[in-house]
Amino acid sequence: MYHQNNNYMKSSLKAILLAFIVALSSCQSNDVVPQEKLEGTWNVQKVETESQVQGEQPRKETETFEGQTAQLTFLANGTFQAQNFLVPLPVDGASENTLTIEGTYKVEGNVTTLTFREPGETTNIQLLMTTDIRRNTMTLNMNKDQLFVTLDAFASADPLIGLVLNLYKTTLLQFNLTYTLSKG
Repeated sequence: MYHQNNNYMKSSLKAILLAFIVALSSCQSNDVVPQEKLEGTWNVQKVETESQVQGEQPRKETETFEGQTAQLTFLANGTFQAQNFLVPLPVDGASENTLTIEGTYKVEGNVTTLTFREPGETTNIQLLMTTDIRRNTMTLNMNKDQLFVTLDAFASADPLIGLVLNLYKTTLLQFNLTYTLSKG
């Protein structure tokens, strides 16, 4: 039974990787996001998460940031500043919290990589997000493969985290995180 599941997972992984490569190679020039379009301050409007873990029903959640300051500012020099970008407020029962992170960003095609270090941490985090900008609206999307790239960086430093991550990879069937932001 395990051998059959392992072969099935390997075949599925190969198919997913092949589809991902085909999708990347078929991107048209309008899929490229010029850095200049990213520059400026973007206000987070909502965050949507879709996920499914093996043996459970799919989950879909939406967080709105109405009345809260949640921003992502991209500068021309390749740096960014995010205020309350990763978590909606309030946090820990506080009426007003501010989490500000700074880092660098890089745009390759339609994928934006944010590299930063959370306050008090010693390891950099890299988020890979597919970027789409239409007029004054931007979406940043992280799929399951992009999530695993981020988590693999943590797993490489700690074998125990690597074991847990491998288990997580086999049970996570679907993952999609989408930020919707408006410029201004």
